[in-house]
Parts: sequence; structure tokens; C-alpha cells
Amino acid sequence: MKFVNGLALCCLLTSVTFSQCDNVKLMTWKQYSHLSPKWPYVLRINSHKANLLYYGAAHTYKPDDPQLAEIEKLWAEFRPDIAFNEGGDPPIEASRDEAIRKSGEPGLIRFLANRDHIPVTSVDQSRAEEVAFLLKRFSSEQVKLFFVLRLVAQQTRNHPEQPLEDELRRVLPIFAGTPGLNVPPGTSEELAMIYARNFPNHGSYKEASLSWFDPTKSENYLNEMARQLNLYRDQYMVNLIVRHVREGQRVFAVVGGSHLVMQEPAIRRLVRRSMR
Repeated sequence: MKFVNGLALCCLLTSVTFSQCDNVKLMTWKQYSHLSPKWPYVLRINSHKANLLYYGAAHTYKPDDPQLAEIEKLWAEFRPDIAFNEGGDPPIEASRDEAIRKSGEPGLIRFLANRDHIPVTSVDQSRAEEVAFLLKRFSSEQVKLFFVLRLVAQQTRNHPEQPLEDELRRVLPIFAGTPGLNVPPGTSEELAMIYARNFPNHGSYKEASLSWFDPTKSENYLNEMARQLNLYRDQYMVNLIVRHVREGQRVFAVVGGSHLVMQEPAIRRLVRRSMR
């Protein structure tokens, strides 16, 4: 398994067309491992040429989390022209609290943007692009397990009140509709068998841990997949955000805090270059 360098990654960014593809030099995971960042972590760039408010959060689904009140306060003060949320395009809910309970900070950002008539989109590539990237480096079974087990770990942690089997029945057909993911497991029974083959002596698939998807850890091959995918995603996020800042828009974005810490040096460097 090999890492793709920044230039090669940049050329894979197919969702957005850039007039110039910047070779983004991100912080390494080794550098990150020596830090002790605290959440929230906020990056502000304000000048007559560049305006960015980038909020790094600890993911939450609790409407009373103080981070969310702070995001709303900063949103009102900043008055963005465009907003970006992490994690795809969750549906816009009728109320603030319902948006947060279902989709966390991304739900809140989409709720605020809809309320204030601000354009909003995901700061991530599509799932199909992520799958295509991983399939160049890992087997189709490993890639499918990565997405399914990450869902399982997130579901059991963030929504323990919801039956996991019901969520799998809902999501597995959605995964199967993604190019490259129309492979087993397609049912919970297949998931149990494939999980046992890939992770012997690790109990049931229902015990999949979020730590397996932590890029700073090395518990199994899923951590390596997470490291490579996060690098790919961070490259994309930096180029997307910097492009809109360079166009003179007031950009408001919210992602998981580790993404922002990894991206900050590159964003500052690229924005500074554009202001010369």
C-alpha cells in the first residue's frame, strides 16, 4: 500500500474544476501526533481580500452542546456568502434541534443556510469518488467493510436508541448503488460472515469501534484506509475552500477539528500567496 503524493492527489480532484491545481502540503499525521489540540479549534482570516471562518468541532448530536451555540453566534457575526458542511448533503430539517439530532453540525449548518438563504454544499467529494480512490489501494471487500463498519460504529455510538438492523436495511441498498460498492456484504447475515473472516477474535460486527477509523491509530488495516482517505479528503477541502476565498466570497465552513488542524498551514500559505 502506498501513499499518493500531494500533486497526484490534487489531480484526482474531479468534482471541482480549478484553474490552477495547487500542490497542497498538509501537516503529516506524525506532526499531528505531537500536538494536543482542543476542540473547538477556529481559524479566522479577515482582510479586504480574504474572509474565512473555519470551525473545527468535536462531532456532536446534542442540541445543547455549547459548540453549536457558538457556531450560531459566529454565523450571525460573520454573515457568510457561502457555507460548507462536512459529510455529504443531509436533508434540511424543519427545526434546529431536529437537524442536530439527525445530522450533527452538518445538519445545523444546512438549517442555518436554508433559513438565511445562503448557498451551502458539502466540503467533501462524493462517496463514489472516495470509493474509486480507495479501490486503487485496497480490495473491494475491504472498501465495502470500511464504509459499512464505520456506519455501524457511528450508529452505535451516536444513535444507540435506534435499532442497528433497521439502519443497515436502509443503508446497505444505498451503498450498493454506489459504483464499486455493489459487492457483499449486502445483508446483515453476509456482514456477519465477512466480518468474522476479516476480524477473527473480535466478537460481532456490532462491536466495531470508532477507534478503527482513527487515522492516528494502528489497530488494523481500517486505520491505514482512514489515513489515506483523510489525506485525499483534506487535499480536496483545502483546494475547494481556498478557491472560494480567492474569488472574494465570505466562506463559513465547519468540519471535524482534526481536519482543520491538518489543513491550517496549507490554507494560510495558499491564501497568503493569493494576496500578494
